[in-house]
Amino acid sequence: MIKYLILLVSLMSLYPASAEHSKPLLGKSCMLTKSLQIDDLVDKSGKIFVGKFLSAEESRVKGLDVRELHFQVIEPIKGIPAEGKEITIKEWARAKSPFVDQVEKNKKYVFFFYEDSVRGLSSLVGYEQGLASVGKSDKLSFSKRVNLKPRKSSKLSLASTQRASIPTEIHTISDLKTLI
Repeated sequence: MIKYLILLVSLMSLYPASAEHSKPLLGKSCMLTKSLQIDDLVDKSGKIFVGKFLSAEESRVKGLDVRELHFQVIEPIKGIPAEGKEITIKEWARAKSPFVDQVEKNKKYVFFFYEDSVRGLSSLVGYEQGLASVGKSDKLSFSKRVNLKPRKSSKLSLASTQRASIPTEIHTISDLKTLI
């Protein structure tokens, strides 16, 4: 009982008592997500692809508010069947999403999505960590929170018994593919 009381008092201290002090403690864009290592980002992803975000629209599916995200796939990397087509990924519309105000339409990114839930919904792995903008020469720009040094120093190639070399840091789409 005392543990619950301490927890309640601790939580109450996070929120101001009056409306005049209702400034968010963590800032409006901060999410409480764990910073990820690049290979964790890859391993947790069910879908990884190079593409462009085209649009988002909200709808109601089986009693849930859903945001339908439309993408053009430029290059499938993991869990996406074919390039050159448009796909739709659904996310829960009540959750904060970088697709509402941070992701630029028609700009090239690498997207890292979780596998679909039983309700057919997904989300970016690690919130903003789950996307990287693609620049010249396929150079990737990740969130500063992503540790680009993989823990894996090498892995067995599926095509042969030779070891594939994994770069010490992931900076390009080619580097990223060595982790798949």
